[in-house]
Amino acid sequence: MDDNGYPDLLFPVCSTDEVVPPATAKALSHGLNIPQMAPVLDKVPLLEIQEAPLHANAIHGTTSAYFQMDRITVNGTVQPSGHNSLSGSDEGILNSHHFILTYLEGSTEIINPYEVLNTPPLDELR
Repeated sequence: MDDNGYPDLLFPVCSTDEVVPPATAKALSHGLNIPQMAPVLDKVPLLEIQEAPLHANAIHGTTSAYFQMDRITVNGTVQPSGHNSLSGSDEGILNSHHFILTYLEGSTEIINPYEVLNTPPLDELR
């Protein structure tokens, strides 16, 4: 939590989650009124779309983003994201580690792991 008393929030979700329905994550992000980070796979009405990197981009100067992930890299192979594989993927690890490390340094930042890792879109793999 920053000095302002409000928490920073990274909310990564799978676009096709087999455990948590995407509508649930969309409703929560809408209720929290956090920005939706591009690339947008399924727009959440009324959420502002923002491009990474993000810092102090949300209400009260917090750093927040709802980020839909459709693909991940596991053992060098790009594949569709899944509820049980997202957090251990290259993109999931990079995204969460960067968020936590920058928070601990006092300047929270959210990055787009697809850009940093040059993860190709799923349609380029077919």
